[in-house]
Amino acid sequence: MSRTDDTKVEGDDSVYRDALEVLILTAMIAKDARQDAEQRLKGFGADITAPQYRLLRQLQQVGSSTIKDLSGVMMVGPATLVPMVDTLERHGFIRRGVDPNDRRRTPLELTESGQQRLDAVPFIHTDDPIARFLRELPEDERQSFLRHLRSLAEALHGASHGVRHISDAVNAYFDFGQLSTEQRTPRGHAQRTRRSHPHEQRHD
Repeated sequence: MSRTDDTKVEGDDSVYRDALEVLILTAMIAKDARQDAEQRLKGFGADITAPQYRLLRQLQQVGSSTIKDLSGVMMVGPATLVPMVDTLERHGFIRRGVDPNDRRRTPLELTESGQQRLDAVPFIHTDDPIARFLRELPEDERQSFLRHLRSLAEALHGASHGVRHISDAVNAYFDFGQLSTEQRTPRGHAQRTRRSHPHEQRHD
């Protein structure tokens, strides 16, 4: 019985070449973006990794959450979060609480020390390399690029709930960041800053 050679492709194989290039390029982007983020965190004296920073920001934004809750929002498995949570708890940045209505539930909470770490890091990094790249694209090209990227993510994840709601989560993150920044900014400075952006919409 002959063995089928799966490496033979009938007709044009360019799509497979393109697929491999996409795989390599996205892996490079993910690696470089994480290294850049961690260099910035180090520069601000945060002394935490990029995934740890993301977890702390999530707790800051939504408040008390379980590992299961965070797993769904951050789109990583609970087994990946457990050692991260253990490390952050050991450094005093988060603490495990107790749900009086369900003793089996152990919600995580941001500590004052964890909040101080986050306060040292701005929500928006003006020198972000991906933002610099996108800023140079015309608006229609940027939106087209994002649509194709979202479609690829949905194809790989099966159009999951998480992929479909990433845009909403990103917008909520920046809305929360703007509110937090305004609350920490002296009133006079905040008013001058707002007047300097006449096209900004108010959300009263």
